[in-house]
Amino acid sequence: MAKIKVITNFKDKFNLSHMFTVGDVVEFDEERAKDVISRGLAEPYVEPKKVAEAPSEADVAEAAAKAEAEAKAKEAEAAAKEAAEKEKAIAKADEKVQKATEKVNTAKAKADEAEAAKEGLTDEKEIAKANAKAEKAADALAKAEEALKKAQDELDALKGDEE
Repeated sequence: MAKIKVITNFKDKFNLSHMFTVGDVVEFDEERAKDVISRGLAEPYVEPKKVAEAPSEADVAEAAAKAEAEAKAKEAEAAAKEAAEKEKAIAKADEKVQKATEKVNTAKAKADEAEAAKEGLTDEKEIAKANAKAEKAADALAKAEEALKKAQDELDALKGDEE
């Protein structure tokens, strides 16, 4: 069976009292449908596409609420990730400060040791050697203190961002 749409008025060949009018949609067997179409009385019928219904206000509100909730969840997730990364950075900076403090303490001990070693020396060569050692220890102490200050500033900056 085939559905056709009448495009020109015509009478039913089996029942002459019945008239098919323009716009009628009728169902004939395949052969008769082809015959009527070939004579220009009808065309194949195509089911109209359903028009999508506009969403209700409730659907629109629900979709908006869902989108807003998803956006807030993404924001919260990003904030949590950022906080975790900052926490790691603070821990790393704190560890750096501790190591730098240890280096400063070690350098101070070596500088004090080098100064003490100069006591009681009378030989010029030994005094020059001890002075060079003390100067080297003082330079190492200065570098260690500079590294400590840099590490502490970094830690303070990270903690300052937290507040």
